[in-house]
Amino acid sequence: MIAFTGNTQGSGLTLFVLVLLILVPGASIQANYRDLVPLRLSLAPLSAAGAEDCGHDPVQDSVPATGRPQGRPRPAQESEHRPVPTRTYHFNEHRRQADIKAYVRRPDGSVIQPELRLGVNPSLSFPTLFGDGPMHGANNVYVVEEGVDDSVFVVRTAKWITMHHSCRWGHDGKFDETLINPQSLDTIPFEIVVDELWDTNFHARVTSGNQLRIRILSFGRPVQGAKVTLTTDKGWSKTVVSDKDGVAYVQLIRDYYPSSWSEFHRTHRGRF
Repeated sequence: MIAFTGNTQGSGLTLFVLVLLILVPGASIQANYRDLVPLRLSLAPLSAAGAEDCGHDPVQDSVPATGRPQGRPRPAQESEHRPVPTRTYHFNEHRRQADIKAYVRRPDGSVIQPELRLGVNPSLSFPTLFGDGPMHGANNVYVVEEGVDDSVFVVRTAKWITMHHSCRWGHDGKFDETLINPQSLDTIPFEIVVDELWDTNFHARVTSGNQLRIRILSFGRPVQGAKVTLTTDKGWSKTVVSDKDGVAYVQLIRDYYPSSWSEFHRTHRGRF
């Protein structure tokens, strides 16, 4: 089971979240395993079902403060223009008997283990270094949960990618694909990598009409025949299958059509 979410917009912030559930082939699957929800990461605490517990409306959150109803504050957001010294992410749940590990692949290729806090509101935190050059680029954050229940080995992984950058640092490293594009980690059981989410200045570039190139990997190796389904806010979905190189393509449609042009916002952020 693969669930795949993120944001797309004309400019500004682009976030990317990966949630996966893997069952060992040939294993006997009990009903309770089918009920497992994908593991998810978020800026705000998540419920066990994966919903953010912040009471925000995703449509209203995209509207400027002057046009947003009272009581709808803008949620905490990440931006490649506002780097922070410490990143914190929350995930929706974890199984008590499972082995849980977290990793962060920094833009310079180094891998660290963030501070992991388990319990009712599980989360992880890690420092993000300021500066130019190798500090520019994508931080890949992973949570891997592995456990055996009733002879079934279940692996759930979650992945969050954020671009660490500030224009005040300059644009050292521009055109460097290892910094502009998220890189995989060969110790992760299963992950999705999408290229060209950011332009050569480390700014978000995904808009409707773009064709996403999606790579499906297991321990860094391509996975053939993996089914990936992309679903938009409005419920449109598209399922594609990875080829022998583990690659699949999905073209994003535009499904943002407000009732009048006066309500149209050029930088409206849609989720997929």
